[in-house]
Amino acid sequence: MRRRKFLYFPFLGYCSLVIPNKLRGTELPNSTMPPPQPDRLTEFEEIGGVGDGDPNTGKGTDNATAFQRAERLAQQGYGIKFKAGARYKTTKQINVHNMYWIGDEVSRPIIFGWFSQRGQKLIGRSRTNDPSSVCIKDIVFHRCGPFAEHGIVIDNIKELYFDISVTSDPGSQGGAIGISSFFPENRHSRNCIIKAKIDNSGDFGVQLGSVSGAIIDLVATDCYREVIGIEPIVFGSVRLDRSNIADNVTLLSDVDLMNGDPLLYCNGAGARGPLIPGQHYFVIKKNGQSISLADSRVSAVKGYSLRLGDLNGLHNFARSAVVEDVVVRHANIVDSHSQKPTLYANTMGYVVITGNSGGLIKNIKFRDVYIEGNQSFPKGRSVGVFIQGVTNLMVEGIKIRGCDNAIVVSNGWLNGMFDEDGFPIHLETGYSKLLSADVAIVNPDLIDFRNSGITFRGKGGTLHGGKFSSRVKAAKVLSNELG
Repeated sequence: MRRRKFLYFPFLGYCSLVIPNKLRGTELPNSTMPPPQPDRLTEFEEIGGVGDGDPNTGKGTDNATAFQRAERLAQQGYGIKFKAGARYKTTKQINVHNMYWIGDEVSRPIIFGWFSQRGQKLIGRSRTNDPSSVCIKDIVFHRCGPFAEHGIVIDNIKELYFDISVTSDPGSQGGAIGISSFFPENRHSRNCIIKAKIDNSGDFGVQLGSVSGAIIDLVATDCYREVIGIEPIVFGSVRLDRSNIADNVTLLSDVDLMNGDPLLYCNGAGARGPLIPGQHYFVIKKNGQSISLADSRVSAVKGYSLRLGDLNGLHNFARSAVVEDVVVRHANIVDSHSQKPTLYANTMGYVVITGNSGGLIKNIKFRDVYIEGNQSFPKGRSVGVFIQGVTNLMVEGIKIRGCDNAIVVSNGWLNGMFDEDGFPIHLETGYSKLLSADVAIVNPDLIDFRNSGITFRGKGGTLHGGKFSSRVKAAKVLSNELG
């Protein structure tokens, strides 16, 4: 992200207040991408689909077999059209292939899952080795039944066009849309356009875990906890041994790393040398079986490698995913005392941007985001935007009404990392602290926050401009806390 010069207005006090700022945000790139098109189109009823289901009782025809036929047709280039107003029940997860599904714009058909065991999604990850093109328009996906878990969780996408609704019963656990968001099946995805209306999502609304290029347009009602989640992950491990290092080049077998790929350093048994646990280093690809490391992506591209001759012992790295080039073009998130399961004590953040899962975040933009958090909790505080363990990030175009803390910038801790066999990846010295650095909050519009407008935990954030107003007399515009 291009660095900018700011004027910094430190302020600690009460409301109402306007902090001037002359900075204007950058223009967004051209974001029009046509959805994938099928070779042919067929009606779902022509392959045995029956839209007589009742999401409230689970009664109706099971369309599991018809959805399997639709999957096979998708691989042959067919698109599937669903009947307006119909309600299609399935008792088996639908797996993504090269899918083009369309409904009716005015009277959208409903597809709902009625599952008898945990761990199923309405639409699951791709089973194909090659990246998929997926387009789903004008359809409602409803999470219901005894185990209303995640709605849509997919990966390995080369083109994605969603214009859909994902709903569930109040109080349901589980999320709505996850793109390459979970290990171990996740594979990188690209070119994602997500236009979604989401009701009553629990664990996440739209979450990105390994994605290059995404546009998000979102309307969310009574959702909580990462309604928008930018949370890149790690997938797999790399082990370097001193015996494999010669002339600052590390020899590896079956290297499938690319130039500039990030590796999270996790230390190792008897490890000594200049590398710091919890930091990312970047691959310089030498040939089919060797790499060296750089301290930044720019250095990797230019071929400026670190000295590795001082390393001793065993050194473990986690392969880091990247969430990059993401534009939240529009988001309207309103939580009006939604019913929540007891699993969640507070919201954690309606928008969460975190490096806690070991990945790398690059070039995230916000243009038109409104958050209304009306809830308060006996324990913990509700947060509008929560930023943890992130560097070089600018957040602008945010309006928040309510919440205890409107925006929080905090340090984080690495957690939830797993290797390619599904086993936890730990740092030798324990979980590593992640410092937020160079996080700029620009021109926020914050109303009726109960505790603070902006909270900086640590020294990684600055405030530039903004409007602040609260009816709580003791509320602070800016709060600096140790962290």
